[in-house]
Amino acid sequence: MNIRKLFDEIRSADLFNAFWEYPEEKNLSVLASRLPHIKSPKELRCAIAQICNYVFEENEEGSFLYTEAQNLLKHAEVSVERAAAMANVTSAYADIISIKEEKDKNKFVMWENAVINKLCQLYKESLISFCKDLSVYEIEEHIKIVLFGESQSVISSPEQNAN
Repeated sequence: MNIRKLFDEIRSADLFNAFWEYPEEKNLSVLASRLPHIKSPKELRCAIAQICNYVFEENEEGSFLYTEAQNLLKHAEVSVERAAAMANVTSAYADIISIKEEKDKNKFVMWENAVINKLCQLYKESLISFCKDLSVYEIEEHIKIVLFGESQSVISSPEQNAN
């Protein structure tokens, strides 16, 4: 859960907007403007706790603001715990997916290498059986065809090589 959504979830507990502008120096509107600088849910919970602690110090126990601050703080703690649990589950799932993808990738690489090795082995066997009854000249011609795409017999023939 991103910090903005978590803040909105926590702020929803402030039913009367009692802490949007109160206390003056630290309130939910000031905190909302600082959200881009808050890096973690725990940091957000600490900022809300500071607001609530100020309210506790300035108001008597049992007063409306004191009770609302208690509710806001409890809601913030529950929301942050829920977000942390969700992040752990998501992170664990992502780790499992990552491990599975890595295993699948390794299986593919192993399969690909096995196919390449088998093709090379079959090509070697085929080339050996193909060249078994050929003269050196015919093998050279075959290699030139494979490498250059056309017969080089016009350039060099056995008669020219003998001279």
